[in-house]
Amino acid sequence: MRYQETWIGGPTGEPFQRECASRYAPIHAELERYSRPFTVFDFGANLGYFSFRIASDFPHATVVAVDNRAELPKLAKANGLQNVVVLSRRMTGADLAKLAQCEVFDVVLALNVLHHMPDWRVALDAFKDMARAIIVETPGPGDKGALERGNHKDIQDAVKSGIEVRRTGSHVTAGAERIMYRVDGTDRKTIAMQTVDAPERGAPEVRAQVTLSDSEARIWFARGEERPFVPGINLWNAVKLGMAWPTDAQERVRTEVSRLGNGGRWHDDLRPWNFVLAGNRAVAIDIGNKHWRKEPEPGGLDKCLQLMG
Repeated sequence: MRYQETWIGGPTGEPFQRECASRYAPIHAELERYSRPFTVFDFGANLGYFSFRIASDFPHATVVAVDNRAELPKLAKANGLQNVVVLSRRMTGADLAKLAQCEVFDVVLALNVLHHMPDWRVALDAFKDMARAIIVETPGPGDKGALERGNHKDIQDAVKSGIEVRRTGSHVTAGAERIMYRVDGTDRKTIAMQTVDAPERGAPEVRAQVTLSDSEARIWFARGEERPFVPGINLWNAVKLGMAWPTDAQERVRTEVSRLGNGGRWHDDLRPWNFVLAGNRAVAIDIGNKHWRKEPEPGGLDKCLQLMG
């Protein structure tokens, strides 16, 4: 029996251990506040129930689903949602801390996952650093959980400063509950590096500040420049972290470059780290600043696509 309900355009009716519909209600309520495109980072997405429902209910959102289960990319393909990004990767707290230096999300979902992580404190701190709000679900008192690490009370103590939004019965301990909290993150985030592998690539340091509200997202650079912030995930980060969906990222890049050309613009540094997967697009960032070249780089698009693999 699968742990999570299976969602393919709706509930499939397959047997499951953990009911999801009632748990989705407070998440939906949290996301309804946004009047702009927003991002959700669904960590430990399992079979993607919450990711797929969010992406379906909020077509202007970008949902990043993280889990190394082989079924998740298959279910993403079955749902066919172009605003979902699947990262087929088992991430540690250290991985998340590195990601928090270069990515910003509006909401993180961490549903029944922290108690599976030895370095859960590092993970929780990273979530608070990368997002406006974190929805945490964790075993309540008396719930032995799956791994019996003995850290349940510590996790409860760490998140109980948030707002309790839902209680549901445990699927492993009769009479025990799983408790869902909304925990505050940050509305003002400093980005310290371009991508997760920036030091290895020799990329220059980035000093930029992103501010988020329900209606607006802006980014300020140390050189004094300000512009709208593109909610999504950096394309190169997605590639490096095992992107298994969408499968048309290269075509999205081609389409974006063509769109720029049709508008009389071009990109002076055509590389995967200068695109953001947002909705159903690969949106070019740092466009036409002419910092590097006075004309388009010969073969730049081919080099970009080759790096993507």
